[in-house]
Formats: sequence, C-alpha cells, structure tokens
Amino acid sequence: VQAVAVRYVARRAHGRRADSRRYGMVARMPNDYTIRLAEQADIEQFAEIVNHYIENSAINFHDRPQSEEDWEANWEVLKDRYPFLVAEKDGVLGGIAYATPWKLRGAYDWTCEVTVYIRAGHERQGLGRALSERMLEILDAQGYRAIVAVIALPNDASVALHQALGYEHAGTLKSLGYKREQWRDVSFWQRLTGDPATPPSDIKPVDEVA
Repeated sequence: VQAVAVRYVARRAHGRRADSRRYGMVARMPNDYTIRLAEQADIEQFAEIVNHYIENSAINFHDRPQSEEDWEANWEVLKDRYPFLVAEKDGVLGGIAYATPWKLRGAYDWTCEVTVYIRAGHERQGLGRALSERMLEILDAQGYRAIVAVIALPNDASVALHQALGYEHAGTLKSLGYKREQWRDVSFWQRLTGDPATPPSDIKPVDEVA
C-alpha cells in the first residue's frame, strides 16, 4: 500500500457537498461501538490490528510487520479521497476498514479496493459488516463506480460477508502467493453501482460526504 500512496500523492478530487442528514460524521452500533473516520491518533492501532494477521495468518501477504510510520504515511496521502474508518469503543479499535486505489492509471479513477480487519478477540460482534456497510455508503456518495475486494483463500467468513453485501465473484487466481509453507489462491470480488451508460462525475472528497 505504501508504494501506491507515495505514487498517488499528487492526485486530488473535487465535488459538491452531500446531504449531511444522510451522511453523518459517526454511526453508533447497538453494542456501543462508534463507526467514524480514522484520526491520526488511531494509526498506531491500525498497525497493531493488521500486524496480527501478517504474523499469524495467510490472509495478508506481507511477510513482515508494517510500522506505525508506514500506516501514517499511507493515511496522510490517501485520506482525502479514500475513506479510513474505525469501529471504536472506549478508545480501543475493534476493527478498521480502508479504501485504496485499485490501479494508478487514470481510467481507474472510479475504482477502489476495500479492506476490512477485525482486532483479534473482537470477532462475531457485527463489526465487519457495520464497517463495510458504512464504507460502501461513503464510496457510493463519493461517486465510485466499481468497488473491489481481494480475498486470500481459504476465508469462508470474508467470502460470506462480501456475498451478503452484494459483491459478485469476478474470478480466482490460483497459487498467486506463497505464505506459511503453502501456495495460496486469491479470489476477486466486485460491486458495481450507477448507470454504465452514463459518464462518471468527479470523485467527491471524503470530508464532503462523511
């Protein structure tokens, strides 16, 4: 992600302000978690949450932990155009979700990739779905046409979540990565919005719709 962030640094977006009654700053869940945009103080916990999966699973293909500085650099560069969300309760992040560029060529400007992680021990509380639904709401309001999810297999829970959210399976690449002494397949999922016959509008900045 950091290489993408560094190369993306010059890109900007403009757009009209969305209806604030529909797109509030925070969303509160029944179990007292708050879904909100990430702040700089949250970035340390981004590293904690994701590094658990880097070091203990094959669902993230990094082979070494990411530093807080890596995450802060990514967030600073991408946050105006790509949402970074947290599920927070009493200062602890139970989960995170973030969007990143899919590819850097101009024709891909209306496509992004979404990733969600739940802190170990905070699973099965509905955080993944809540973060994903809020993320999709913001991305739709910004004007993204295609939203992509990439899932290292096996990961039945993630596949089920994306199916429930309306993603369609776009294909699986075999033996795409090697981690934890095994070749891993990777599946690609896509969610499309809008009229394919209509030219796109400029992507709205996150702070105009969230």
